[in-house]
Amino acid sequence: MYRYLLLVLVGSIQFLSLGAQKKATISGTVKDAKNGEVMTGAVIYSLADPQNGVSVNAYGFYSLTLPSGRDTVIAQYLGYDKKMLILNLSKDTIINFSMGEVARNIGEVVVQADKEKGNQNVTSAQMGAITLTTKEIDKIPVV
Repeated sequence: MYRYLLLVLVGSIQFLSLGAQKKATISGTVKDAKNGEVMTGAVIYSLADPQNGVSVNAYGFYSLTLPSGRDTVIAQYLGYDKKMLILNLSKDTIINFSMGEVARNIGEVVVQADKEKGNQNVTSAQMGAITLTTKEIDKIPVV
């Protein structure tokens, strides 16, 4: 009887250990590619699980724990190009990101007025005036 109980106990422990997923931690810094300044507030997350993400602290450091195996990690910061990195995680790894600004090419902007319309929308200088008819005034409750 005890042998059977011991066998079941050992078998269940082995089964649970097989079901437990190994994890690995990636950590590092995120800096501006031009001047090397830390990118406080940049976001690092997993493409497989976008809710599993962290933001970079005031020192430019991040640490993110992910399931072992193949995953795509994304580093993102407003106004900068998104960085994607495909990883095969098996142990804790240090990954430093260097972010470059998004190339902006804005053409010439020309603002013109339509002389034919003029100021047709402006009819008087009154502000906050409301016009009521006698029928509308009769509907107003009297105190």
